[in-house]
Amino acid sequence: MSEPSPARKRLYWAIAMVAVLGVAAASVWWVTDRYSILVYRKHEIAPFAEMMRHAEVTHVENRNAETGDMEISPAMGKLDLRRAHPYCAFRAQPSVYGAIDQGPSAGTFHINALGFRSPKLEQKRPGTRRLAMLGGSAVWLGSTNDKTIPAQLARMLTGHGVETDYVNAGIVSAVSSQELSVLVHDLLDLDVDLVVSLDGFNDIVSVTRFNGRVGTPAFQPKGVEPYYAPLPPEPDLSAEKLKLTLMHYLNVVRKMSTICRAFGIHYVAVLQPAQLYREQRESIASGGQLPLVVFYETAAEFFDAWDEKRFNGGHFVSLADLLHEDMFWDPVHFRDEGNTLVADALFNMIVDRGILEEPPSPCASVEIPIPEGVRLSPSRP
Repeated sequence: MSEPSPARKRLYWAIAMVAVLGVAAASVWWVTDRYSILVYRKHEIAPFAEMMRHAEVTHVENRNAETGDMEISPAMGKLDLRRAHPYCAFRAQPSVYGAIDQGPSAGTFHINALGFRSPKLEQKRPGTRRLAMLGGSAVWLGSTNDKTIPAQLARMLTGHGVETDYVNAGIVSAVSSQELSVLVHDLLDLDVDLVVSLDGFNDIVSVTRFNGRVGTPAFQPKGVEPYYAPLPPEPDLSAEKLKLTLMHYLNVVRKMSTICRAFGIHYVAVLQPAQLYREQRESIASGGQLPLVVFYETAAEFFDAWDEKRFNGGHFVSLADLLHEDMFWDPVHFRDEGNTLVADALFNMIVDRGILEEPPSPCASVEIPIPEGVRLSPSRP
């Protein structure tokens, strides 16, 4: 085989150099485009992810086949926070006790038969009000069940003379679409008097950092093929995509308020506090826009307008400016003391507005007769 001519050699070298430069340019573009995502995942959510990896199951509840009673037995294993669920994509592993031995929310947990971090739900006692709180990990977290936001809020209301039990329906990393499913398929059956949704952060951060498909869970349970293929996250949302994300969130809130009114349930929508919102708001003080800041400030404007008109009989409150020093231990998660501050703010609002003093006026409903021998239980597995 003859030796290539000098001209042909130079051509080969030129093609090789173009290819190398092209790969290098593509790599630089990819890293630049994904830089904020990589930094966010490595430095900002890594402490939370590492903490949750240390969540261990120590005991499980099993129903005795002969007596029907629940029995507690020792067990070992990692807590499955994203076990596949037929309606809301995923939920924490049900009927378990356990402990987290690392991180700011280290402590113990109990998850009931419904997959909620709440006590077992018995028939509601006469005169008792039942509070349910929807949201993501900020609602779920606390060093113990009693330190979570809904548990502390229920205690404050009880201390005020309104006997209150609670349902912690928070799901780690949930977006508002999942909360809507929980409301429809679970909370409406649990005889709740007040539903509080504490959210907003996951809806916008999911699209910018994890899954660019608006309104879709950021993650999938292990081994479950997603119905809709996830899209690449978009740290720099276009104005149109940002508007779509915002309107999806507001539409879910509108649906939840409508459903609660139809079923005679008080509803409070809360835009959750977030350290990252404060940091980004301060970083653009000299000009410019960031998707999280625009999302938060526009959602707060809608909440103010809806709250003034008492839209659908609901209450719409922004706690975006509830940003006390040392309240957070990462971009969005609260210390136990932060949970207390949020619960206290909600307690004052509920008391000041007299939300639980009188039941809301339900829409007309049709009673469905239950066949003889069928027993309904709020703690169905």
